[in-house]
Amino acid sequence: MAVALEKFNNSLNYKEKLKNFLNSYWSLLIITIVVALCWEMDAPYLSISLMLIFEIFVLIFCNDNPKGVIVPILYVPFCFNTLPRGGAILILSIVHVLLFFIAIFIYVGYKMIKEKFKPIKGKMFWPFIALFVGNLLGGIIGFFDLFMTTLLVICMLTVFGVYWFYLNFIKNNERYIAVAFIFITLTSAIEIFISYLGSQNILFFMQNKSVSVGTGNMINTAAITMLLGICGCFYLAKHSKRDYLYILLALFFDFAIFVSYSRIATAVALIITVVYFFLNLKGSKNKKILLIALAITCAIILLLIIIFFKQFCEISLWYLKMNFSLNGRSELWGWCSKKFLENPVFGVGFLTKDPFALVGGAPGIYDDFNSGFAFIYAHNYFLHHLTCTGIIGTLLNLPFVFFKYKAIFKNFSYYKLFVLIAYICFFINSLFDTSPLVSIFFVGTIYMLIATTETSIEPPIFNKSKNSKNKGKVEKIDNENSLNA
Repeated sequence: MAVALEKFNNSLNYKEKLKNFLNSYWSLLIITIVVALCWEMDAPYLSISLMLIFEIFVLIFCNDNPKGVIVPILYVPFCFNTLPRGGAILILSIVHVLLFFIAIFIYVGYKMIKEKFKPIKGKMFWPFIALFVGNLLGGIIGFFDLFMTTLLVICMLTVFGVYWFYLNFIKNNERYIAVAFIFITLTSAIEIFISYLGSQNILFFMQNKSVSVGTGNMINTAAITMLLGICGCFYLAKHSKRDYLYILLALFFDFAIFVSYSRIATAVALIITVVYFFLNLKGSKNKKILLIALAITCAIILLLIIIFFKQFCEISLWYLKMNFSLNGRSELWGWCSKKFLENPVFGVGFLTKDPFALVGGAPGIYDDFNSGFAFIYAHNYFLHHLTCTGIIGTLLNLPFVFFKYKAIFKNFSYYKLFVLIAYICFFINSLFDTSPLVSIFFVGTIYMLIATTETSIEPPIFNKSKNSKNKGKVEKIDNENSLNA
């Protein structure tokens, strides 16, 4: 009997250790390394398969708070964005999503039946319904294609599922999310520098934007993602005794974005680094060390500029003179404006058969699958909605925007500042780029961050009295009770 009891206790310890590992930063680090190695070996199949196994293990062993699924939620769509479209990869990605949803369905069913869990729909439910209807009307009325309309519905439900699942089943993981963003950024940065080290002429390589991340070449997607890593570094620095280490890591990510030659992301990275640096410097306990580390970094940069002055001048002139053009966006925006005026109420939908798109009237703007139609990527948030969904769809998008920011500014905290700056990064890029508009990775990430602002328990930024701390503790208890009600 004693032996049996000892074995039972050992099995419990084993399960607890496995649970702690699956929800730990170590598992994050291992997945980061695995993803980077799979990309380098051109083995995305292995990467996606291992992530699916990891997801299922998390759902089985981390029943009470499966935050480990944040990792694949963030990583897998990002992998798909950096992979060539079509073929076996597309099939594998669809199979992965289906299997993941089956696992989620079983998990939710177990919680509701066995544990009598009553899920909440969340404050973004009705704004999502309005956004969903607006997009669907634009897609159906403007250009109806059964396959693409079905795909639109699946994508919309998927990103809302991320929000709903996080809201109900994953709690109080602000730091974990910040670390996840840092690790994703680290993966991308390593891949970028590997690309440069493998090139024979770095300047030529950079000027032709040959750098890639993953097995694809969507470097803009990677650059925008790395902005989240910078935000994560500064957020963690605010709560760290060694804040200067996080800030130095953020500067390293800044450099990786610069050499990616994603112009908008580079400008945004510079802005948020300056703003965040002074915010962190104000309350830092290591001001001297921080300033010394910054001085050493600047000295190293200056020394490199002196040593490689000729190359630095070439890069600077190239940035200033050669490539500050709109790269076809002026023609695209003119065409989109014309289409909007032709169909101002419901828009033209997300697809078009216009010859301008099919023959590449604006190079690099459209994806042509030789199927007789092309996707509309307006490369501007407002113009995209107006062109694709018209005035009706754009108006139905407003409640989503309003409630998203309302959730942030209510009891504004340092974590909500982190989310706000992440939103600003997405928004600025969406004025000139397509990624934050149509990428399931970015839209899913936004929905996940919205859920965290509803469940965040950090005390407000502007009230540091004991009463505010006690209030934060009460809010924490209330949030947990509401989630388990």
